[in-house]
Amino acid sequence: MTLHTFSGERILAELESSGEWRSLTAVPRKYQYFIQESYFRESWEVAVSVLGPGILGSLQRFAMLALKPECILGRKSEAVLEYMARNGFRPVIAQPFRYDRHRTREIWRFQWNIATLDRLQLGDLLHTAADAILVLFVDEHTNTGLPGSVRLAGLKGSSLPWERSREHLRTHLEALNRMIVFVHCSDEPVDIVRELGILFDPAQLRDLYGRMSAALSGQVGGDVATALANVYKRFPARPLDVTEATRRVRKQLARVQGPGMAAARRADLALVTAIESDCKLDWRTWNADLSEAGRSPAQWDEILVATQYILHDVPDVRCIISESGRERWLAGEGRWCPWP
Repeated sequence: MTLHTFSGERILAELESSGEWRSLTAVPRKYQYFIQESYFRESWEVAVSVLGPGILGSLQRFAMLALKPECILGRKSEAVLEYMARNGFRPVIAQPFRYDRHRTREIWRFQWNIATLDRLQLGDLLHTAADAILVLFVDEHTNTGLPGSVRLAGLKGSSLPWERSREHLRTHLEALNRMIVFVHCSDEPVDIVRELGILFDPAQLRDLYGRMSAALSGQVGGDVATALANVYKRFPARPLDVTEATRRVRKQLARVQGPGMAAARRADLALVTAIESDCKLDWRTWNADLSEAGRSPAQWDEILVATQYILHDVPDVRCIISESGRERWLAGEGRWCPWP
């Protein structure tokens, strides 16, 4: 494709008319949603100005993982990097960031329409329990016919435990449940652009895209190990055993005396009922009872336990965008840009 101008919006129009938008995503519905979003449009404009005429091939070289707060607290990051190296992904950029309520809802805007309010509110506590780190990898497998992001999407593994296989990254990390999954990946090149636009402002984006360009030209990337060590210093390790966390929470509730004792008993009964039956833990009620009992729902043990037992999804509702795009790429619907 010949880019006649470095205007991001003009290039999007050219991509649409030529069909080369399929270099960014194989999912038409996703493309149409994203090109209307302010986050994507801002990020795309910066990407075009920095990466230049080779932008499509450049974006296809990258895979992007967010090492989520539970990954940092559970000290799983080294296992992530080992798995990625074994599968041909070289880390070149590590950028710490902080999730907040707005960032999480925007990242998963097209998936969290199925999330219960309990999952949303509990997710706010989980995602703000520590910093996260965004890691960009160059895919060193250059003859797969798939963008690096798409290849990684096939390796990551589902958030649904029953859909994970032994070869998946989340299985390798021993992901606990629907919420303690340790990593998030951008499924296609278009998702990389959009999610960078959500997490970073234009000045930060210019720096990141510049570092991506430098990495592709052979310049040494950032020191990922140093970035991890710095974050580890700020956030002590936390345990990941739900059974032990449940025991500790129940023990603390049993010790409550005085005005909060009745609430503590209700919280304990609700937890036992969720463990021993199909009845899910009502997070917001449990939250209120914990608070009345003098226990903070934002403590790690309480968060860990709740992720296991709440109702995660609204029944009979489908995600606005449910597919990653990988199956379409495997069926030849995407447009791969051969790499040098």
